[in-house]
This record gives sequence, C-alpha cells and structure tokens, in this order.
Amino acid sequence: MPSFDIFGDSSAAVYVAFGTGCTAAWGFITAFVSGPVTRALKRRIAELEADREQCHDRMTSLEALLFFHGGGELRQAMQKSLSEEHLERIREAQK
Repeated sequence: MPSFDIFGDSSAAVYVAFGTGCTAAWGFITAFVSGPVTRALKRRIAELEADREQCHDRMTSLEALLFFHGGGELRQAMQKSLSEEHLERIREAQK
C-alpha cells in the first residue's frame, strides 16, 4: 500500500509545528476575542438581574398602592390574583 505522507521524513516536525500553531491561535482567540466578550456578557447579566430585583420591588409597592387606593372591584380582582399566585407557589413547593 502506498504511503500518503506528503511531507516525507520531516512529517513529524510538520505535525508538531501545526499543533503548536493551533494551540497558539486558540490561546489568542480565548484571551483577546472571546475573553472580553464573555466578561462583558457576565457583567451585563449581573446588571440585568439587579434591575429585575428593582423592578420587582417597585411593582410590589405599586400593587400595594393600587390595592389600598383602588375601587372595590379592583381590590377583589387583586385578591383573587394574589390567592391564585399563592396557591401556585404552594403547588410548586410540594413538587
């Protein structure tokens, strides 16, 4: 069977050089391309989670204002909604 090694006697050195080049390229890509992008994404995720907490707190305070200052039908609808949410949380906790 004929040999398909096109580099001849220096094939091992060529393979090692290729592997070294691939390793160096991967190191460059992770350090200078994907590294900063990953850090920026993690930072943005942390910012969005903090914003979500602030929005949840604000929503809770607005719901309380509506509950105490809204009309009778609004209060009944909010009580029904709160009861349903409470039951859903209990069902999820039991799972």
